[in-house]
Amino acid sequence: MDSGAQGATAQVQVPAFGGGIENIQFLVGESPVVGGQQELQENAQTAIVYATFWIEKVTHKASGHSFMQLQYAQMVVLNFPIVHLLQQTPPVYVNLGWPHISVATLRKSFG
Repeated sequence: MDSGAQGATAQVQVPAFGGGIENIQFLVGESPVVGGQQELQENAQTAIVYATFWIEKVTHKASGHSFMQLQYAQMVVLNFPIVHLLQQTPPVYVNLGWPHISVATLRKSFG
């Protein structure tokens, strides 16, 4: 039965032993080796991630054929370090928070 605009909810307990947001190599970044040393230079840091998932059974009214699908919406906010334009030593960095939004439908298929 359709759970309505609010949708069904389920409480989720997150284990306290690790996991979570990981910053992939592109975000962490790397500068080339200069003078025998390699310095880490961040491209961005993951600030927030959240997602909502819906699992649906869809039935075609005319044929009666049904299938399962997963729909989701997620938002990831990446903080990009920006060098502040003031002449200061050492330079001052500020973060530019940029949202990355994904919305998708995945249909279950066999074969």
